[in-house]
Amino acid sequence: MEVVRKFIEESIEAIKARSIHNQIQGGFFSGLCEITKNLEQIAQEYLQKDDSLLKEITDLRKILCKDG
Repeated sequence: MEVVRKFIEESIEAIKARSIHNQIQGGFFSGLCEITKNLEQIAQEYLQKDDSLLKEITDLRKILCKDG
């Protein structure tokens, strides 16, 4: 469980860093949107429903994905 949590934490940080980089370059978030959706599915499977990491991923998905 700790390995999955660490993976999710590191993935969130990588997605945030890449989204900032894309924003600076005027890029798009479509690839990051799909990655975030996949990460959210993993988090839903392994984390508690009220886990702060799950909320952070959901918030990130809402920002990066046009369909929310």
